[in-house]
Amino acid sequence: MDWIVFNVIVFASPIALLWGWVRYLRLRQESDWRLRASVVGLTAPLVSVCLWAVMLVIARANEWHTTNFVVHRLITVGVWIPLVGMLVGFVGRPRLILAIVPASVGTVLFWFGTTLP
Repeated sequence: MDWIVFNVIVFASPIALLWGWVRYLRLRQESDWRLRASVVGLTAPLVSVCLWAVMLVIARANEWHTTNFVVHRLITVGVWIPLVGMLVGFVGRPRLILAIVPASVGTVLFWFGTTLP
């Protein structure tokens, strides 16, 4: 993948996520399973980025690198969180899928871009 495309996706994904949250908040707040699935899809990239920040603090405090077992497991979990959130988001509201997919893909690419040795 070309680095320009990679960077565009990573930098556009927060905009898509913000757009998705705005769309979510404007929806009628009916308690149905599709709305809950959309919330999981919209929340997963945020949880993943928070895990990235925790991993960064832990790794720097202990002077660990990406080859360390704990860091490697945190990276694996951090990549899987948005992927699972995207899969759950696919059964959510169709309008919000347009925000969930780019945000999740951008988060996965963010993990790869910031944790590759």
